[in-house]
Amino acid sequence: MPRIPDRATKNQPSPFRPARGGRALSPPTGTPPFWRSFSVLRWVCGVLLPVLLLLAPLTRAHAAPPHRAAVPGASPPLRTAIHHLLTIINRDRLAHHLPPLKLSGRQSRCSLAHSRQMARDDALSHDQFPTDICVPHGWSAENVGYYTAGPKVAIRQLHRMMMSEGPCPHAGCPGDEWFAHDHYVNLMDPAYHRIGIGLVVRDGTTWLTEDFTN
Repeated sequence: MPRIPDRATKNQPSPFRPARGGRALSPPTGTPPFWRSFSVLRWVCGVLLPVLLLLAPLTRAHAAPPHRAAVPGASPPLRTAIHHLLTIINRDRLAHHLPPLKLSGRQSRCSLAHSRQMARDDALSHDQFPTDICVPHGWSAENVGYYTAGPKVAIRQLHRMMMSEGPCPHAGCPGDEWFAHDHYVNLMDPAYHRIGIGLVVRDGTTWLTEDFTN
């Protein structure tokens, strides 16, 4: 079984396609010590305490672990592999000054269904595209591939091969250029902001579907 990703396809776009200042308080001249203590207490209660209360939730928010989108239907090892693949993709997009892709749990469910079909048929295909895009979108694209290894190794190898295609040498990828660079173009397209990832392992082979939407 060859270890290559399949060609990606891309559909046409649909026509329907964001300080407050303060003042210091000084006690009157010649006032007793208790007035000085009272002024300090007023400052603590009126200024310092509200600031501390505002900072507390901000500190907790920064310390919270990053949110991970749910991946319906995927086992824990495959969920880990999916999030790892997303990290690799976004690392490469960042290196090209592109915004990161956000994982769509809803689209990942539909991408998973397509990967399961390819595993059952033992063949790569785009026969469900673009009907397997199940989120609102204007643009969409799909990468599929398989690799004879577990998901941890497979996702790295498939992503490496897709990225090795490089960008099209000419604007718009005329002629056969698209078919030689389509996986890379889909991964690095700035028009896309979301991705659905479906991973299936069958008889030692990992099947991958990546669906991109704007």
